[in-house]
Amino acid sequence: MRRSILLLICVAGLLGPSLAHAQAPRMSAEQLQREYEENEILAESRYKNRIVEVSGVVAEIGRELFTREAYIVLGAMRVRCVFPSETEGSVARLKVGQSATVQGEVIQKYGMFVLLKRCSLVSAARVITNSVGMKLTLIPVGEFMMGSPEGEGRPNEHPQHRVRITRPFYLV
Repeated sequence: MRRSILLLICVAGLLGPSLAHAQAPRMSAEQLQREYEENEILAESRYKNRIVEVSGVVAEIGRELFTREAYIVLGAMRVRCVFPSETEGSVARLKVGQSATVQGEVIQKYGMFVLLKRCSLVSAARVITNSVGMKLTLIPVGEFMMGSPEGEGRPNEHPQHRVRITRPFYLV
């Protein structure tokens, strides 16, 4: 029994972030960035050196200047996700403006970005064109926070609440 548990712990350490997918907190890029802007100390205590799952619209795709690792920037609020070389093929298939969900380890707030390393692509929105030329985006199963936090936004944007999508669907 002890050897089995020890073996599982060793294998989990070798697999890194991919094994933690089921346990990773899920949030939008905007939500993660907002938490760091509101209270960086509290956000670090929650997320630093932990695996998170972050969703947003791809705003930028590129390579780190010195390491040449592939990265994407999610959302207008700027969450920067750096991918190891063995997973950069998934980044090559992305396009700016496409919705994506990634998992990665939160490193720190770095200038205007929240920096995630050792990222992996969990999903990317698929776009299809129907017979009349309308572009439809696949909305995957998942959860997100809808509405504005108290003290922000318009009156019709409250209360902020969690929304769960249980079946994928296409949206114009």
